[in-house]
Amino acid sequence: MYVTIGVWSRTPTQETVAVAWSVAGGQETIVSAADVTAVDNAMASRLSALDSAPVTGPRPVAMAPYRLALARRARGNRYVEAVIRGVPEGAAVAYSVVVTPTSGSPVTLGPYSVLAVLPMFGSSDMIGGRSGDLVDPEPTWIGHVRRDDGVTHVRVDLDDIPAGGTLPVRVRIGGTWLSADYGGAPHNPGGRLPLLDWSADTVTFSAPDPGGVPVVIDVSGRRVAEADAGGPGRSRMLIAHFCIQAVNDLLEVPYSGGVYAPPRTYMQVTMADERGVYSSRPGVTRDQTHPGGYRDGLAMQRPFDIAYHLALNAGVLILTRHDCPDDLADMRIDVGRGLLHPAIAGYGSHRIPYYSADANVRDITADVQVIKAYLGAADGADVFYPDQRLYRQRPATVAALQTPPVRYVVLDSATGYYDNAASVEPTVAGQDLGPGMLWTDRTSGAHVLFIDTTLKDQALGANLDPEQPSPWKPPLSVRRRFMRLALDPHLREHTLLTYGDDFEKACNNGWFEPVPDMREKWAAFLGWVAAHRTWLHVVTTADLDPDRDSVGTIDVLASIDATLDPGGLASVDLDGNVFHYDTWEQRWRDTPAYWLGDTLGGITDRVENALRLWPDEHRDQLYDTAWLAFLMAQHENAWNMQALEGDDPNVKATGDPEEFTIVEGLQVRNALVWLAASVWAAWATTAPPGPGFIRQGFVDDGPVLDALAALPPELRLDPRHWDGDPNPTLVLYNPDALVVIDRNGGRVTHAFVLRDGVPRTVSGTFKSYQYRDRTDVECDGHMLQNTVWTPNHRYIGSDVDLLTRRRVDWTYARPARAGDPGDAIVTRVVPDNFNAYTCGIVGNGVRCTYDRGWAPGSTSEPELKDLWSRDGIARRTGTADRMTWHEDTTFSKTFTLDGTVLRVDYTGVAPGHVVDNELCVDLWAGAQEGLLLSRAADDSGVTLTMDGGGIARLTTGPGCELTPASRAETVAQAADRGLDTEFLTLHRVLTDSVQVRATASDFSYTINFRA
Repeated sequence: MYVTIGVWSRTPTQETVAVAWSVAGGQETIVSAADVTAVDNAMASRLSALDSAPVTGPRPVAMAPYRLALARRARGNRYVEAVIRGVPEGAAVAYSVVVTPTSGSPVTLGPYSVLAVLPMFGSSDMIGGRSGDLVDPEPTWIGHVRRDDGVTHVRVDLDDIPAGGTLPVRVRIGGTWLSADYGGAPHNPGGRLPLLDWSADTVTFSAPDPGGVPVVIDVSGRRVAEADAGGPGRSRMLIAHFCIQAVNDLLEVPYSGGVYAPPRTYMQVTMADERGVYSSRPGVTRDQTHPGGYRDGLAMQRPFDIAYHLALNAGVLILTRHDCPDDLADMRIDVGRGLLHPAIAGYGSHRIPYYSADANVRDITADVQVIKAYLGAADGADVFYPDQRLYRQRPATVAALQTPPVRYVVLDSATGYYDNAASVEPTVAGQDLGPGMLWTDRTSGAHVLFIDTTLKDQALGANLDPEQPSPWKPPLSVRRRFMRLALDPHLREHTLLTYGDDFEKACNNGWFEPVPDMREKWAAFLGWVAAHRTWLHVVTTADLDPDRDSVGTIDVLASIDATLDPGGLASVDLDGNVFHYDTWEQRWRDTPAYWLGDTLGGITDRVENALRLWPDEHRDQLYDTAWLAFLMAQHENAWNMQALEGDDPNVKATGDPEEFTIVEGLQVRNALVWLAASVWAAWATTAPPGPGFIRQGFVDDGPVLDALAALPPELRLDPRHWDGDPNPTLVLYNPDALVVIDRNGGRVTHAFVLRDGVPRTVSGTFKSYQYRDRTDVECDGHMLQNTVWTPNHRYIGSDVDLLTRRRVDWTYARPARAGDPGDAIVTRVVPDNFNAYTCGIVGNGVRCTYDRGWAPGSTSEPELKDLWSRDGIARRTGTADRMTWHEDTTFSKTFTLDGTVLRVDYTGVAPGHVVDNELCVDLWAGAQEGLLLSRAADDSGVTLTMDGGGIARLTTGPGCELTPASRAETVAQAADRGLDTEFLTLHRVLTDSVQVRATASDFSYTINFRA
């Protein structure tokens, strides 16, 4: 038994504290000095270490009982803790405390007594209680009574137990009144004290009561008998977090922040930034970041054992699998024990009102496939949590809600319920209705979990200042509401409050939520909720039965995040749209793609239509991969720079689209490469052998290009422009392999191989293109017009020292207030948009020559827009007004393909010339099945192996060598060589890059795609 004793004196002094105790009929014992410990900084450190240790299951928060004592030391209070050992369970323990100052007389407290029991109450022990109302300020409380072996235990849960002042609670057990009030409790018969948990707002009494006399509870002078308390009741809450990412391996080099060694990748510092040094939110400075990360949010639920839904898209799972495998393993354990219930956010997580049924259904089914592969939980993933809770009732969106295994959908109550409330048809006439219940959408049949706006906005509102009322608890309004719902006989059977918001808020994730102490506030909320399981039931859809729990049907015509559109369908924005996201979508769709001569909406429509209309005979794994590329490029599509803070978004100007959505709209065209490659795969699986049974190869002509030319014109796939940009592509192929060469950079952007009869992507991915460079400047937005080199798209045969990058100041509109255009100037990296090589067929290969040229020392926004437009027009029309930014040097490289071996021959380079070669070995296995790459290096090359799958090998030839970082096989090995930063620039999510360096002016190397 632990007894905390507080001491205060008018002037500072020292004292000794002694505790004498006995069990009824036994001899008095003095607690040894070794068992009397100061509640000081050292204890706080020990408690903090306990709470910071890895959490694998339920456990109490060690710091919680001591927070108030530790905080009040600032007032001059001093505390010690005495441990009374060897107490028999159920014994009545009497004890006294003697405080002896260094000068002056001793002070004795007590005698007190405590029954050494810790009763565990269940739902059936709840007897009801009393709730005030708007004109009744008295405390709300809920009572519990449990009788065991002649002892009656009573727990009273209050809406607030103040840290100071009075506590006017009394109970009558067996005819004897016992008080919990700080002044009255010491005068209880026998000095009997209750157990008080001020942080949970509970007080527990235990006393002998052989006759089981009915209990009476008195709170603030109002008495309620056990039989008159109203009987058992409940509040129910469902927690649904939302957590998504693109495959956004953002950082060109891993991040150390001066504190992390080895440095951390984007996902690693997003998972855990315990020093609070990183943020990717625009405009956030280092002093605005805070310790946190996904790991904190995942671990937070474990000690409290509170089940929850976590909506995940493919991007966040792919990043976690590669860079944080231990965290993914812990998530799988949480899924297995029923703590974590994965929900569906969509593969890329797009806004479903703006896409076809094909795209919406595929977004769900592809995400379910990843959830099953990574977490083993597809059967339980029955909740669809659409991005921004955007919903418009259309055939394409209804199809999404009817896609198995979806049974439930998360929408906003402020718009989704109240804008459609006139359509409700309750199951039982006359019952109280509202959004805080389970409803069924009449059109789709999906059961709707309406996010409770008040709970969403207030759950993380705990006060963490011990000098303010009710520290380390959720707001009084939240506590009181839960209690009143449990006590209301008209609501308690049907209430279901859904908490839903971005997971980053619960994590205090400084990378994008730069608000202090959010994880501590979420912990305070969970701690209070966990302390009231008897009547506050946290449920998941596994606990729901719509036949029993749905209160009726509702025809949901529209729903939208109320933060984005506070008025819902009742308001009209400056563009005349009642659905404000329509304005954002149109602004994004109309955004020009300067070099491509189109708009973001036009490019996206072209790709989506090609996917939908693609011939059945070409629908293979590459076709499915094309869908994945498209879906990931719709991640948070059309998100706008218009600030949601400040004035209502409906009354201020719309901003520019967020930069990453511009990049997605520009690069989504690369999905067309996988579509075109599916035509190669269909030919390759049936291609007859050539003369002498030789597997015949082709160079930018032949049956595959003929088949592409014969496709229906509505597909708009040009056999000479596989990636849909103005530069003609060149292809090398045979029945075993295919490579696609882009003239910009003269490099292989995609490579495919037939293995076990299945076409596999061995180079080329749908990872994000934007990045943050070594100096912390971003390459984003309009900058990525062409098929450019980025850290996540390094390609094969990339001449990394001749990318001719520049910087530019770019102006975007970020309006925060009505009447304010919100112009913001950002500095951005301009990648190698103007890096065209002269490429042509030479024998059985393709030669690409880097021509001597010139590049400006600087550029500007108007100049870039003009150059992109002119160069794009020239390349589309074949005219001469083309732009190339090259250095004053020249060299050539030739690509030839023999079976599955690609040979790369360089001539005329300067020694030291470095070439990137990026491989994924098997993109589908890496992305959809969660398999990882490993690398093995030797003197002649590097072998990349996909777990349980393919193998690719780069072999150096004469005149070149591997770079030092390419020779490393693991992060640990690279760190031993002082190369961990450079190694992690090559070893990235889904891909590994092998760099070769010229030791002579002519050199060669080979890559076997099926080693």
